[in-house]
Amino acid sequence: TSRIMTGGSWHDNSFGPAADQGATMILLRDAEIYNISEDVIKQAGLVSGVYIHDIHSFGTPNHPDVFVLQSSNVIIENARVLNAGGAQGIYPFNTISDFAVVNTVIQSGLNQNDSVGMHHFVLRNSTLSNSFIFRSLASQISGISFQGVVMNSLNSISPQVGGTAITLAELEAQGEFAHNHSASLTDGWTPGMDWQRGDPLYVNAGAGDYSLQANSSLLNRMSPVVPVDINKQLRSNPTSVGAYR
Repeated sequence: TSRIMTGGSWHDNSFGPAADQGATMILLRDAEIYNISEDVIKQAGLVSGVYIHDIHSFGTPNHPDVFVLQSSNVIIENARVLNAGGAQGIYPFNTISDFAVVNTVIQSGLNQNDSVGMHHFVLRNSTLSNSFIFRSLASQISGISFQGVVMNSLNSISPQVGGTAITLAELEAQGEFAHNHSASLTDGWTPGMDWQRGDPLYVNAGAGDYSLQANSSLLNRMSPVVPVDINKQLRSNPTSVGAYR
């Protein structure tokens, strides 16, 4: 079943609108999705301007994930994912290629790929409350590009299929990393140019407000690589790291 959803809401279901059996979401735009106890989005082409919140198991044995990537040629832009600490955020389930996440906030559990390939994966001006973990061999990873991204940390761990996880040197050799930021002072890698550490100084992350305080070191740190921010406001030049201008 192919679906298009613009506006409206989807809530109090086990699965999200693009995660139940046999559903492929061609376009999901400007919708609100909440109170989901299983996966939210699996098969999708363009996900734009969605507000996803309250994703938990709700006492069930389920293990929810927000973006379960099972296909290629996917764009997620201007999305907000809040109060999803019981779910993984970005989770490639199958080998994916040509995938982009832009101007997006994800307040969730870990973001990781697990023993699957990732090729031409672009992460631009986005804010992740948790870490991004590469859990694959070096041969499974190519064309990774992170620019203007805030996260807790960036790491790799051994794949479940066995073998040695991709190293920092291998990740840098095949990818592009510039103007990123880790909230953790000690944990994780800092590849590429201008990867800094420290408190991002969000206005109120606990309440889901990941905009920046006036003295944040993320402000005015890079040339804009996308013209607008998560609120579709024109970015200044220089602009800020993360989803907000």
